[in-house]
Order: sequence, then structure tokens, then C-alpha cells
Amino acid sequence: MVTASQVMQVCKFDLAHSYVNVRHKLYKRGLGAPMGGMLSAFYAIICCSKREATAFTPRLRDLSMPVAVCRYMDDVYIAIAYVTNDQLTQATEVVRYIAAVGTGYPPPLVLNLEPEGPQRFLEMYIQY
Repeated sequence: MVTASQVMQVCKFDLAHSYVNVRHKLYKRGLGAPMGGMLSAFYAIICCSKREATAFTPRLRDLSMPVAVCRYMDDVYIAIAYVTNDQLTQATEVVRYIAAVGTGYPPPLVLNLEPEGPQRFLEMYIQY
């Protein structure tokens, strides 16, 4: 059994002992988690999924429309099925809420929205 305190100790150690290789020289990172680091995916999932569970998921549930959410590390794909123009308006309002500054992820994180239409997400090609 691992405690939250132990997880935090591992994270603090990882962040305090993070280095970057530039032209065959190692430099200690001053801030943040390294891209491709062993715990970088964990940090993204923990940070983003908590925000989604508290702010986004309840709003998506309130839509009363079919919604699919797929997460892979720091990438999230949300698909909302609508039939009527009223449902499209509701879905659009929720997407704007999710993307709005202050309701999205805490700074300096931002949510980039891709345009509506067929999308490539990891090994999937989603089209409607």
C-alpha cells in the first residue's frame, strides 16, 4: 500500500533531480517536469483528470446527450452526439465553458480546441 505522502515524496524527488541534455551537456532543470520523463505522463494525468472530474464531467453529464471522453496522458478527446439545433447549441455552450479561461485548467495550462470535423486522435480516425 502506497500513501499519498509517499507519492508526493517521489514526485518532489523526481522534480528536484531532473536534468536535460543539451549538446551532450547535462543541465539541471529549473522548473517543471521533463517531457518524456518517467513520471511526466503521471503528472499530466493527475493534474488534468482531477480538473475534468470536478469541472467538466458534471457539465457533460448535464447535457443528457451521448458523450464519449477518451484520455491519453495530456490529450483528451470529447465527442458529443446531437440531433437537434437546440442540442448543438447546448453542446457548443459546454465546449465554450470548458475552453474558457478561468474554468479550464489552472495556469499556465491551457486547453487547445481542435476545429469541429473529422479528427485523428492517437491511432483512431474519428469522422462523422
